Amino acid sequence: MDHFFWRSIVTPIVVAVVGTLLVEYLAKPRLEARKVRLLQNRAAVDAFTLAMQRVGQLAGALPSDDFLARNPRLHEFAKSAISELDAATDAASRALSGLGLPYVVKHRSHIGRTAMYLGYLRGRCFIAGEKPLGNITMLKSAYEELEKFDKYYQVHLGFKDSQRRWLPRVLWRWTKQRKYVDESSQFLAELGLEPPSPKPPEE
Repeated sequence: MDHFFWRSIVTPIVVAVVGTLLVEYLAKPRLEARKVRLLQNRAAVDAFTLAMQRVGQLAGALPSDDFLARNPRLHEFAKSAISELDAATDAASRALSGLGLPYVVKHRSHIGRTAMYLGYLRGRCFIAGEKPLGNITMLKSAYEELEKFDKYYQVHLGFKDSQRRWLPRVLWRWTKQRKYVDESSQFLAELGLEPPSPKPPEE
């Protein structure tokens, strides 16, 4: 009777208690820490793509050289708009530097290209900010290439309301990723900027 009691009742209880304690004090803290890191990494990617979205919106709202030539009273407005665009570009650069280490390691080549591009844009803002007329159209043209760098990150968004459908994400590497890598590298080369080495290959 005692043997039956220990084998059938006490032993399962002891095993359950020990198993619960092991999960609670050994596995659970690691799982919780990993969950926090994943959420932080995905939030950082979202923050960067939103920052780039604002950059694109501000750049699209800039007046052209022709418009400024016909409306000289708007020169001060143009300077203010360029200053705001420069600040937004700087914010995007800061958001880029806030990406999580695992994401940076995996996508460091394109992150390097993006950082180089954002630095170039800030230089164009500095030139156009001093003298908008004659420079603002070139500035707008430089920002038109934003998609070559921005779209790459959107497939990696981690929240349900902003994440692409699973099939495009699965096929991303064989369809779109290389396209944006090649186009961004070519654009930087045309500017005389040397893109970061593509090795090791990105996933």
